[in-house]
Amino acid sequence: MSLYECFKSVEDPRQLSGLRNELPALLCMLTMSYLSGNTGYRATATFMKGNKDSFMSMFDMKHPPLGKTQLRTVLQSLDFTSINKAFHKWMNNFVSIEQGEWLSGDGKALGSTLRDAHGNAQEYELMVRLFAQKLGIVTHTNTTKSKASELKAMQDLLKTLEAKGVIITLDALHCQKKR
Repeated sequence: MSLYECFKSVEDPRQLSGLRNELPALLCMLTMSYLSGNTGYRATATFMKGNKDSFMSMFDMKHPPLGKTQLRTVLQSLDFTSINKAFHKWMNNFVSIEQGEWLSGDGKALGSTLRDAHGNAQEYELMVRLFAQKLGIVTHTNTTKSKASELKAMQDLLKTLEAKGVIITLDALHCQKKR
């Protein structure tokens, strides 16, 4: 199954009228940009513009890829969980975690995601991930809205792990007894 086909399962929240790029094509271009080391809106838009002719041919597009402002607007409306699930479905065709492999888990509050910085109910976007030492890649990710729930987010992520007999290392936060 191709990455494009996997991304077809992601729901497009945009209105059908005026769509310039199909969502699966846009997500494939974003993935290629990210894998090429471009992580910001501006860098991604520049990458997409620089590869415009190839992308337009590859995805049979009538319009060039989105600019940074439109890209930001679209990305903010998407559901990370469904994109993550589609990407992992594709990735599992190529990556397998074998028994005895080492996985390292960690979580980080993502920069510039704090809402209501001076209020009592600060809301963070927190991502937890598992890194495969032997493969040198992040194999699993999960997000949560609260910095205080890294423990729960990692526990939820570990429940999705299908590999058996792997060695998982986590920081001290995850060494708590159940109450």
